[in-house]
Amino acid sequence: GDNLCYIAMKICWLEDGQPFEWESWADSMCGFYRSAKQLSPQATGIVVTFKSQPGRHKVSAVDRRKGHQWLDGYERIEIDPSVSADVTFEMRGPIAKIGR
Repeated sequence: GDNLCYIAMKICWLEDGQPFEWESWADSMCGFYRSAKQLSPQATGIVVTFKSQPGRHKVSAVDRRKGHQWLDGYERIEIDPSVSADVTFEMRGPIAKIGR
């Protein structure tokens, strides 16, 4: 299962009022199962999303506080820029709610 579905991470952010975006799928330094991106300390408005590749299907959101139940919508993680963060994301299991 998992070795047939690559997950791409997309990060959008602002720096000095200018929008930037990065996608692991387009970065030759990233593999199919592992990627890394370091942002400037001045980055704000940081939003992380995920898509399967090559189909580009968005990853469905789950509620991590309630037994990983499916939520309506897609996984979208906003990172508070006022807190210094070193973040790791791990995807496993199905990436979409059946019937979507």
